[in-house]
Amino acid sequence: MWCFDASTCEWKNIPYMEGDLRPCARSGHTAVQAGSKMFIFGGILELTKELNDLAIFDMKTNKFVQAEEDPFAGEENMTK
Repeated sequence: MWCFDASTCEWKNIPYMEGDLRPCARSGHTAVQAGSKMFIFGGILELTKELNDLAIFDMKTNKFVQAEEDPFAGEENMTK
């Protein structure tokens, strides 16, 4: 996975470790950042399968995390 740092205008490769949670590749999804998390919803897999899932990427740990009841748990100064 690659991450773009807008402050330095540079791309950084984020390696996966064995056992890390990884959502499937997709296109046509929606993504939004809130706090230090990026929420990725839905999309299309292999041109025909519509996805209806939520993947959450934690930018503090550079890892995907399971969706929680409160996805902003641990966020400071976050208005819901």
